[in-house]
Amino acid sequence: MKKEENMLTILMYLFKHHLQEGIELDESLFDELESIGFPKLAIHNAIHWLQKLTKPSTLEDTSTHSKSLRVLTPQEKNRLSLDCQNYIIYLQDNILDPISTETVLNQLFALSDEIIDVSLIQWVSLMVLYNKEGHNEALKKMEFLVLNEQEQALQ
Repeated sequence: MKKEENMLTILMYLFKHHLQEGIELDESLFDELESIGFPKLAIHNAIHWLQKLTKPSTLEDTSTHSKSLRVLTPQEKNRLSLDCQNYIIYLQDNILDPISTETVLNQLFALSDEIIDVSLIQWVSLMVLYNKEGHNEALKKMEFLVLNEQEQALQ
C-alpha cells in the first residue's frame, strides 16, 4: 500500500468516526490509530494534513468577489483530468467560495502525488466544509451532491 493510500485511509476513518463530533488531535487519537494498525508515519502525515486544514486561513477574504474564478496553473492541470477541472469549476460556481476553493486545491495537492479523481475532490471538499464555520449551506449542498451522485451510480 502506498503512503498516500495509508494516509487517505486514516483520514477517511477519522472523518467517519470522529470529525463530525469534533476531533481532538491529541496523543489518544494517535494511540487509537496505531492500535488499529496504521503505520506511525501515515498517522503523523494524516494528523499534519488535518492540522493544516483546521488552521485559520491566511488568504484574503474575497467574499465581496464571490464570482471570482480560480485559474489552474499548468502544473495543477497536469495533475487534474479534464473531468476534475470541470468539477472544480462547477464547485466554484455552485458551492465553494474562493477561499474554500483554494483550501480544497491546497489540501488535494498536499494529500497525493498521484492523479486526482472526482471522488477525491468530493471527499476533500466535504472535509474542508466540515472544518469551516459558517458554511452550513455549502456543506448541505456538497453532501446532497455526493449522495445524489452515489445513488445514481448504484442504479
